[in-house]
Amino acid sequence: MPTKKIYGWTGKILKIDLTTGLTSIIPTMDYAERFVGGRGINAKLHFDEVPASVGAFDPENRLTVMTGPLTGTIAPTSGRVEVGGKSPQTYPNESYTVSSFGGWWGPELKYAGFDGLIIYGKAPKPVYLYIRDGKIQLRDAAHLWGKDIFTTQEMLWKELGDGRKPQVLAIGPAGENMIRFAIMMHGSSSASGQGGFGGVCGSKNLKAIVVRGTGYVEAAKPKELMDVSYAMNRWIYRADQRPEQWTNIASFHRIGWSFFQGQKVKGWKWLKNYTRKAEACHACPLGCRVFSNITDSQGRQGSAKCNQFWYEKYDVQRHKDITEVFYKAAKMADAMGVNGFELIGMIPWLQKCFEEKIFTREDTGIAIEDVGTLEFAEKLLKMITYKEGFGKILSEGSPRAADIIGRGSQKHLPHMNRGFAHHWDPQLWSPQALFWAMETRHPVSSIHAMYWVFRMYVQELWPAAGFASSADVVAWSRELFGTDKAIDYSDENFYDPVHATVAKWMREYDVARRSMIVCSYGPTPLFFSSYSSAPHYTIPLRSPDLESRLFSLVTGSDLVPDGAALIAAGQRIINVERVIAAREGRTREHDTLADYLFTKKKKGKVTGPGGKAIAVERAIDRTKFESLRNEYYRINGWDAAKGHPRRETLDALNLKDISVAV
Repeated sequence: MPTKKIYGWTGKILKIDLTTGLTSIIPTMDYAERFVGGRGINAKLHFDEVPASVGAFDPENRLTVMTGPLTGTIAPTSGRVEVGGKSPQTYPNESYTVSSFGGWWGPELKYAGFDGLIIYGKAPKPVYLYIRDGKIQLRDAAHLWGKDIFTTQEMLWKELGDGRKPQVLAIGPAGENMIRFAIMMHGSSSASGQGGFGGVCGSKNLKAIVVRGTGYVEAAKPKELMDVSYAMNRWIYRADQRPEQWTNIASFHRIGWSFFQGQKVKGWKWLKNYTRKAEACHACPLGCRVFSNITDSQGRQGSAKCNQFWYEKYDVQRHKDITEVFYKAAKMADAMGVNGFELIGMIPWLQKCFEEKIFTREDTGIAIEDVGTLEFAEKLLKMITYKEGFGKILSEGSPRAADIIGRGSQKHLPHMNRGFAHHWDPQLWSPQALFWAMETRHPVSSIHAMYWVFRMYVQELWPAAGFASSADVVAWSRELFGTDKAIDYSDENFYDPVHATVAKWMREYDVARRSMIVCSYGPTPLFFSSYSSAPHYTIPLRSPDLESRLFSLVTGSDLVPDGAALIAAGQRIINVERVIAAREGRTREHDTLADYLFTKKKKGKVTGPGGKAIAVERAIDRTKFESLRNEYYRINGWDAAKGHPRRETLDALNLKDISVAV
């Protein structure tokens, strides 16, 4: 009987035992029919292969690196890769979590013949994995060990290049030294940042994964795929309709008009003086990263975006203007392999602890008064990376460092849950509070899913970018959730049960798109377009039906025939991740928020009745949040006492193999 032709997927997942050097192949389609790809397949692989007792740095921990069926095609924003495994960064316990990165590495892995990788064991000496057109080698990495991420890539380009650079995913000295928040990075700004998976690679003596492929990804319906992709690109971004202030700067990155606004300076000035182009990932029309003309200590230039700019606040405070300092600090952290997002929370925590005299310069070797200088950033990064003195404590991450130090330092942590630093404001948007309570990590991609629809688009909330009127917002709320209340975040409606429905939908959509894969930072979910000539910015094919259509055109499969099926796939994957968490010991008591979110009020603007922008100031009410959380468990079919999926819920989601195991 002839084998059914596979479109989109390559059909092969490569499994590598670093201890023995042996490899094997797992058929992708054993997993894809229920879990699609990316984040979905990662979750099921972890459930199948990693007992709860395995630690993040144990050889038996699996590092799974997975693409999706859209990866390597022209489907817009399909250049990302999903990473999964037991994380050393999650707090208070090491637990399964996820990360992702963009760029061009994922498509190249597909062109080399594989949908993903399962890596376990520990090599007896430092190695790098080299994959070229289906051939696999573990090569000696002694000459790379100790080198920074950028130098490592440059050396491998020279060593393996054939007129075209191979794509390299590497760790720096922070990963080699198993820092709990070490990154893996590809290129100069595509990082698997959250989760500490750079340290997992270091624990396995794996310096880099290099891929080179000359193949291609075949789509089932290429002509129709081109048509839909062309239309989607124009809904996302039109160069001929770009606002004048964006001309010759970047296609859509937010740095110029928002990133520096908290420091009362103009980001456009920095862009004009220090950048020369935008940079996009594979198949993306946006270009949300900026390529800078600032050089590092070795004369190298590169790109960066958003959270890599963890030092800009202190640069501006120190110099009363934007200078080269924050960017040089950012690229220094990238080169060493340190997650800059953790530093966003660590530095204010250090400052507060110094202010309260919990520790001193003599205790730490840190001159906190020098924050904002390049010298301070360099010293702090080296202390952490090489675990020098007080840096050994900081290398554990801020929450664990606070536990080690004690003396009341814990109460000054600007962290929300699971050991991850503050981002956005749960006090303003109740679905975000549920995201933070329920996720295994910082829920940035779920936040982005909600942000694009109910904040970025809204003209009254964000005049620099929004285009939607209050009437538009109300219409969208009714269409998506059947009620105006879904966009009403007034004090009177903040805990309405509809916000649990919004949180559920956004999480399921987000997990599904991260399994396809389309970008979780970019413009999806795409309901409307500022470039649309239709009334109310409508477009003829909207999320999640849009992503489902892309999937069908690429794969020729009816596994996800419409948007409802895509959301159902996301629900199935979330339940697998929840069972993994339950197996690790997570219960309802862990589904909460940092104490200060219940006591510290936050001011801000949100949409209120009728979609109008209103000003609010509030903390989260603990009792009312409990009611909202109960509603979230109820609509998910989870046991409210434990927060675990019910057996009948798993069975209904075609997860009987998991419900039996539970």
